[in-house]
Amino acid sequence: MKHPFSVLLLTLLIAPMGLLAQGRPSSPAPEQTGWHTVRPGETLEGIAAQFLGSAERWTEIHRLNPDIRDPHWISPGRRIRIPSVESSLPAARLNRLSRQVEDQPSPIPWQNAQEGDMLVERDGVRTHQKSSAEMQFLDGARLTLTEDSLVFLHRSGANLRGTPKKSIEIVQGQADLDARGASAALPSPEVEIVLGSTRATSKPDGAGAARTRARKAEEGSAKLMAYGGDSEVEAGGAKVAVKRGMGTSVAPQGPPSPPEPLLPAVVLGEPASGA
Repeated sequence: MKHPFSVLLLTLLIAPMGLLAQGRPSSPAPEQTGWHTVRPGETLEGIAAQFLGSAERWTEIHRLNPDIRDPHWISPGRRIRIPSVESSLPAARLNRLSRQVEDQPSPIPWQNAQEGDMLVERDGVRTHQKSSAEMQFLDGARLTLTEDSLVFLHRSGANLRGTPKKSIEIVQGQADLDARGASAALPSPEVEIVLGSTRATSKPDGAGAARTRARKAEEGSAKLMAYGGDSEVEAGGAKVAVKRGMGTSVAPQGPPSPPEPLLPAVVLGEPASGA
């Protein structure tokens, strides 16, 4: 029986970003905070250690959630505000949601996703028909999920060439990746995409960010399109370099085809007056 969702598995490692500010506002603006769903056994001290790097900073979270009576016992499933802008763990923030999108803050059951939800390892996101979601990672990379997609986040154990690494495994369906640094002072992320036996590495080039579309069909074939940056695709014992504006296809268990030029990306203009 077919699973109703396209399945993607995302494994990521984001190196500590050193974003701790010297002067911290007592009440961050809503866009500077995120929402964390409490898991069984979590305390404010543990959540502070996870997101802010120190258990002693639990009072900063408590100030954002003054109705928490006991910082050592919080009901699992409760959503609390956290100063996500200062977080350095491998995590992503749901920035844009369209129509029906759900997330699963493991081991909490699936629930309706909301903008600002923070996702950590083992959490999942799924989009239904005619729905989409955008995830913003702490290193500046973005992942856009189209309809009927399922994504899980996991931690990777190593860096790739000394830069922050994320590995995206697409079991079925499509993911659009835009990988660029969060600031000019930080290294640009390098991204590994896994589609069955095919592996691809995408990174920014001198002309800009890595913008990659990767797709895996039900029969096992894969496609990778490099709209920006440089990519390298490995499958069937062979490697090919895929430069900006090029794409390659991989048959099940086969080597990558020679890269071919992509059709120009469609650019939507402003509608004419009265349209």
